[in-house]
Amino acid sequence: MIPIRLQWQRPRDGVEVYVDGGPEDQMPFRTRSDRTDSITYDISNLENPISLNLINCRQDQDFVRFVERFGLPRNASFPSTKQDSNLWEMAAIKEELEYIFELAALANSSEKALHANNIMKCVSLVPTFEFSAGKHHLAFQPTDLSGLMIMEAAVAFDVGAVLTRCDHCAKAYLTGPLTGRRSHSKYCSDRCRVAAMRARNKSEGREDL
Repeated sequence: MIPIRLQWQRPRDGVEVYVDGGPEDQMPFRTRSDRTDSITYDISNLENPISLNLINCRQDQDFVRFVERFGLPRNASFPSTKQDSNLWEMAAIKEELEYIFELAALANSSEKALHANNIMKCVSLVPTFEFSAGKHHLAFQPTDLSGLMIMEAAVAFDVGAVLTRCDHCAKAYLTGPLTGRRSHSKYCSDRCRVAAMRARNKSEGREDL
């Protein structure tokens, strides 16, 4: 697979949500400073895709933590006096990602491909040559973080990885090819597997071994 890689920026001093008098679900993010750190993301496997971190955001503060960790989805600059993103935009991208991941679980058909292609139209990939180990290598560069996340969902769609919900905590994770997890996996982590076992033992009146 040709590498898909993104050079991006994230706010060094974090972000905050501020009230500007608009609707609550459109409250914008504002950085605490104009300082940023450069970071490179690539799609080498589906064990811990960035897109799943966004899908697992449930509260407003979760979206803030996502931006602090990974950067804004559609804007690499962080002027502290300018509205950069808002909760509505973050939720809309999350919905798009869930839609593509859920398509992967459906039976293959031309209609399934058509639905996926409709979302893929918003992704731009720039072919670039990278130099390493004495050779030039072809790579694709998305224009922004949202494009990289949609490509993660597209790769999952292509290889047959399926979006799954943990039986214990309901956290979303992927199973199947490139994920490091078996397709019949029920728990997102060993911690949830052990917690679920203890809960079953307690409900059945058994002591933990």
